[in-house]
Formats: sequence, C-alpha cells, structure tokens
Amino acid sequence: MVLELIAELNPPRDPVKLLEIAERFSEVFDWIDIPDAPLGKPNYNSPVIAAYLVSRGFSVIAHLRVSDVNTIALKTITKTLGSLGVPRIVYLRGDPPQQGSSVEDFTPEDAVYYARSRPEAPEPGLLLSLRKGIEAIRNRLDVPAGFYFVLNYDWEKGSNIELLKTVSALARSMDKKLYAYLIIPEEICSQPVRVSSLISQVTGLVDGIVFSAPHSVDCITECGRIARDSLS
Repeated sequence: MVLELIAELNPPRDPVKLLEIAERFSEVFDWIDIPDAPLGKPNYNSPVIAAYLVSRGFSVIAHLRVSDVNTIALKTITKTLGSLGVPRIVYLRGDPPQQGSSVEDFTPEDAVYYARSRPEAPEPGLLLSLRKGIEAIRNRLDVPAGFYFVLNYDWEKGSNIELLKTVSALARSMDKKLYAYLIIPEEICSQPVRVSSLISQVTGLVDGIVFSAPHSVDCITECGRIARDSLS
C-alpha cells in the first residue's frame, strides 16, 4: 500500500499567497485539502478555492458543509465542481454556524448518494469518527463514499489502534480508502524521529494521512517532508 500524503490548506486572504502555499505543498504532498468554514465561521469558500486551484493544475479535495446549503445549491455545486475537474469532495455537516441558521435539506450521506447518481460529479467522501461504535462505523462505510477522513485516532497513545485495525479490514473488504487525520502538535514539527514514529503507527492500516496545523504552513510542509523521507 502506497501511503498518500494530504496537506490541509486554510486559504489566506491574499490570492498570491494562496498560490505560493499550494506550490509549496504540491512539492511534497499528493493532495491539497481545503476545509469549508471550520468551526462554523465565515471563511473563504472551499468549492470556489478548489476549482481555482484545480484550474492552476493542483490536485485538490474540496469540502462542502451540507448544513450551509439547500437542495438546489448542493446539487449545483456538486455538478459544477465535477464539470470543472475537481476530482474529490468531502461532504460533512460541520460545526453549528456562528451566523445564520442550519439547513436540513441533506445529510452528508444523502449528498454522497446524489453525487454517485451524477457521472460528472467528483468522487464523494465522508468523515469517519473512531469515537462512534463499530456498528455506526460499519453503517457509515456502507454508504457509497469512495474515501473517508478518519477522525479521533489516538496518535499520542494508540489506545484505539485495535479499533482502527478492525475498521481498516472492513474498509478494504468494501474497497474504501481511509485517510487518518493528524492535527500536528507544534512541538513535533522539527522532530523527525517522532514524526516518523507517528507515521509508522498507521502504515498498512490507512491509505494516507491528512496533515493539519492551522496557521502553520511551515509545520505542515516540514512534517510532510519527514513523512515522505520515511516512506522512501
């Protein structure tokens, strides 16, 4: 199994800076992941940023908070992203909006089924929390998403690694890809041995790792380089 490396990019205000970060990430990572309004705060729109970066030649994963859009908007965004060449999209409910109200037209699962019904749509993905029971996880894997971002793995102690092994076996039997989500502690950004140790925990169990370090492009880049070197 070749481990894919994914960098989470929180878009800056300056479009020139956005392209500079995307260029840096593309030298190290296989994918650039664009979150959508983290914490429910108004921010730059993930689908728009994703389409822009794809037009510049980058491999991008878009996100879409289904609680922020009605049926027409969700269908329109999904079809438009596909027609513009965005290859993947993660559907999520997201944190409660800090402004306005939530829309209840679609669940993330509904959105995946819709995307699968449209040949031009991006490959749909979902979030998968290891804090859920195994039956809830199994039900989530039954949805026809192609890939899942795995949340809440215990990177520090590995206390739920047996659960991850079970989920990994289930996902492989269903031909689903798993990407472990790693929020990088600031103190390990310059510690190659520790970064390599974290990577080795999940090697063989997941298809890739999503590196997240809000407001720290240097940290994400450095950890990606360490991970790439440890896998070569």
